[in-house]
Amino acid sequence: MQKRSLLSAALLALLFAAAPASGQDDVVYVDSSASSENADGTSWPRAFPDLQRGLAAAAAGDEIWVARGTYRPDDGPRVPDGKRDTSFVLVPGVGVYGGFDGDETERAGRTADPEANGTVLSGDLAGNDANDSPPNRADNASFVIVTNARHEAATILDGFTISGAGTGSNPTPPFPNESAVRNAGGSPTLANLLITENATPRGAGMRNTDGGAPTLTNVTFDGNDARFDGAGFYSESGRPTLTEVTFVGNSNGEGSGGGMYVGTGAPVLTRVVFERNGTAGASGGGLFASGDSQPVLENVTFTENFAVMGGGGMANRGMATLENVTFEANEAGDGLGGGMYNLGAATLVDVTFRGNSSDNGGGGMAHDGARSLLINVTFHANAIENPYGRDYGGALSVSGPLTLANTLFYDNEVPAGNNDDPSSLGGAVYVTDGAAARFVNATFASNRAAGSGGALFVADSSEAVVRNSILWKNRADGSANQIATDSLPASVADVDTSLVEGGYDGSASARPDFIVDADPQFEDRSGGDLRVLTDGAPVLDRGARRYLPPDSLDLDADGDTTEKLPLDLAGAERFIDNNEDADPEVDLGAYEAPAGVTPVELAAFTAARLGDEPAAALLRWRTVSETSNDGFVIEHRSAASDSTWQRAGFVEGAGTTQDPQQYRFRVSDLAPGTHAFRLRQRDLDGATQRHRPVEVHIGMSERFVLEAPYPNPARGTGAAATVAFGSQRGEPVRLLLYDALGRQVRTLWRGTPAAGRLKRVRIDAAGLSSGTYFLRLVGAEGGAAKTQSLTLVR
Repeated sequence: MQKRSLLSAALLALLFAAAPASGQDDVVYVDSSASSENADGTSWPRAFPDLQRGLAAAAAGDEIWVARGTYRPDDGPRVPDGKRDTSFVLVPGVGVYGGFDGDETERAGRTADPEANGTVLSGDLAGNDANDSPPNRADNASFVIVTNARHEAATILDGFTISGAGTGSNPTPPFPNESAVRNAGGSPTLANLLITENATPRGAGMRNTDGGAPTLTNVTFDGNDARFDGAGFYSESGRPTLTEVTFVGNSNGEGSGGGMYVGTGAPVLTRVVFERNGTAGASGGGLFASGDSQPVLENVTFTENFAVMGGGGMANRGMATLENVTFEANEAGDGLGGGMYNLGAATLVDVTFRGNSSDNGGGGMAHDGARSLLINVTFHANAIENPYGRDYGGALSVSGPLTLANTLFYDNEVPAGNNDDPSSLGGAVYVTDGAAARFVNATFASNRAAGSGGALFVADSSEAVVRNSILWKNRADGSANQIATDSLPASVADVDTSLVEGGYDGSASARPDFIVDADPQFEDRSGGDLRVLTDGAPVLDRGARRYLPPDSLDLDADGDTTEKLPLDLAGAERFIDNNEDADPEVDLGAYEAPAGVTPVELAAFTAARLGDEPAAALLRWRTVSETSNDGFVIEHRSAASDSTWQRAGFVEGAGTTQDPQQYRFRVSDLAPGTHAFRLRQRDLDGATQRHRPVEVHIGMSERFVLEAPYPNPARGTGAAATVAFGSQRGEPVRLLLYDALGRQVRTLWRGTPAAGRLKRVRIDAAGLSSGTYFLRLVGAEGGAAKTQSLTLVR
């Protein structure tokens, strides 16, 4: 009897060990290399060979783990081969995860990066795609992934490449409704996806309709093609949220928004990149927002996008808000606004337009919409590139009401073109069509027009009001180096309380003593440093604070939106008294000089890698003269993308001297990548002044590099760490995680990093117990290249 009881107890223990814990949801396993025989999805050895059976077996709360391989919607016993209207319809509340090798026991052990994990959801049902056009795409699936209003945030798709959707970007009518991912009113979570090489009439990569609110994180839309709108992402309505999303190489034939098209709704884009997208027949090479939309963009970049009809980077007809956005090297062909074409109402804060171009007007930006506001905006090296001339506004063309504060215009240009046409006007800004533009605390320097108005041209009964501004060393090959107007009496440039090279008497309201004609004493005009840091400079405290607009956006976050704008272009305090007035006024121009301008004249500052020590750099600088100089704080920003300025050391100054001084500082143990250094000069009374940074690139001195993870130890229930690694020659590597007993617990990353550049991977400690772990970077030959340790403390 005792023996029977022991046997029963053993059987019960085995049953309980095999069953999932109470309340624990199931995992369904899918592996394209698995056999259909005895497949029930309960383990890797019994995995379903196709995803359709995995979806059919899952219920809310389950997870589907998908091993590397290619999966098509027509795979499976219940789906006829070649059935084009078949898709992967996600199951509400189920998370579908790709990137598994087929032997993992926890989700964290997979490779989530779709470019490295080889897990593909393909609409190329016949496997015969050669390009994005019929006839070889005629048999492709219309949709690869489908979600709808039943799919909320707990519905997850994570870790896949999605490709091959659509019959082509130029089919014959009637045009089919096709996309790689279709969301009709749902709010699914989409993460770690590469959506690429899809070709449909509209929204080839993704289509969001019916008020959908999907969340996209770490998603790349690459090389999708559409005939009409939104080759990458067509959002007809709703509120999609995009974080760390990249649009690259997507293109439209006729429609708008090569990267993304927004119809209605209020999408939120954070840390999004638009690069080399385009439209050959309409506007918004990177992004197009229609008249009923309210897009919000924060930390977004537009680079090398193209639109033939305007807005090479972005075209806006809605109510757009842009903060910390950069437009660089975008182009508008026959239209306006190389970087941005605004036909709606827009608010831009901390935005940079650099190196953009158009063939007509507004090389950087064209404004032809409702009342808009630009604060802390820089226009640098934008141009008109029409070979036939007769073009306007190298940086900005204005055809609607516009207010600008703390704005910098330098090195923008309107050339004459091949026929030397003199009607190229407004090297920086052209105001036309009866518009009213107001410039407060603007700096115009080194802009050029082949015709008239090197800095500013006002035409067609328009008005430009200029206050607290600097116009210096702008050039016009025809006439009026600084400011010009056409012959219409109602065309007015009202300039007051400003510094204008050569003076200006074209404003009826201007008082001569309020127009300064003197060198503003820029720190380094030829180098683009248009700050004024010299005691006694003619721009210090010469402005009037009453002209500043209210701080309606609360830039200083003090809760007061009625105060005058309290910050300058660099984010420094505006109301600083340099002339010891009872009521301090503001400086002229986009920048405010710091209190007690530091009297140290820096002649040179360089950084160079040490030849005998590849991971070290030598900083050298020279001063012409010094007054009460306590010394220099050296600040360093590392090669990490999320790094901030940190103190690296201090070098004592020479006090007060009129003799040139030489300084040097050595920095060691630098990780591969580009490092920035700057000097913060400190007076004996504690006043400081930062100088422009310099950069030095540190290459990899070894074949493989694996840096120590940070933070280390990683603490808390949500513990996580980041590790950087790389290959000097760009060889394939694997990054593996082992426990203290030498057992491999995860594959953190698999792929080929860019040669000589560090790649960073986040280590999520979910599911790992406290203890010491080892990171091992393994090369293609299988040998361990580098090892680092990581401690987890729960």
